[in-house]
Amino acid sequence: MNDRLLARPNPFPDESPQGLLLRAAFLNGWRSPIEMLLAFRLRYRRSVLTDPEVLQGIFDTLGICVEASSISFNGGRDYFLEYSSRLPLSMLRADAAPVCVSCLCECDYLRREWSHRLICSCVAHMRALLFECPSCGGTLSWDRGSPSLCSCGFDLRTAKPGLASPFAVSIERAFNRRDRGLVGDLTRFFILLEEVDFTRAGADFDWSNTAAALSLNDKRSVDALVALLRRNNGSESPQRTLRYFLRYGAVTRTRALQAIRVFSEDRYAGDNDYESSCIDQ
Repeated sequence: MNDRLLARPNPFPDESPQGLLLRAAFLNGWRSPIEMLLAFRLRYRRSVLTDPEVLQGIFDTLGICVEASSISFNGGRDYFLEYSSRLPLSMLRADAAPVCVSCLCECDYLRREWSHRLICSCVAHMRALLFECPSCGGTLSWDRGSPSLCSCGFDLRTAKPGLASPFAVSIERAFNRRDRGLVGDLTRFFILLEEVDFTRAGADFDWSNTAAALSLNDKRSVDALVALLRRNNGSESPQRTLRYFLRYGAVTRTRALQAIRVFSEDRYAGDNDYESSCIDQ
């Protein structure tokens, strides 16, 4: 094996660190970036994303002539990293790598904003990010053959994604204008939702939508919390599931109480319907 990669890609201005490693593997014929790193006796760690020194060591070994500090995630460039003590890694997609199909059709690389867990839609094309392969059903990982190919070989550029989140524009604008208050609320709500959602059914997409609805005091937050209660039904009481939101503040508490009331009324109506059907039989 050559001591350095033969093809050494230059990063796009908005490319993610994982994306550059993925393109390096693809251009040099490796089946995946992890396979490439192992061949060079390198190991992928989550710190690669935010530690320029660790990433620089990988670039130097591979022969990629790029300053790691120019592509690694950092608070100055990626505003969402500035907010919480649990960050940066908790709000980064270290392994999952969803894509905007339309963006890939325009240029085949992973955009850095797709690594933000609050970003689940592409505002430029008003389409939802694709999280799962339509062919094999697997979650899209950055450890695949190329940016536009799933590990199973399916060309992601031929997929038909759904519409963007109704709150996608608000989230994007909050980041772009560095709205510390709104970004803080979005992050806090997202982390709380992740903690109380046992099923992980909707994961980032649902949590991002619900966090935005709560942050903006949108009435759709009630429906989103009711959906969460339904997913958790039987695991614990509604009050237990929404305990953080009941203590969060007057506005959020009101939305949580409304959700509990709607959920309880629906469950009561369902119990009555079941009893009536038993009597009829």
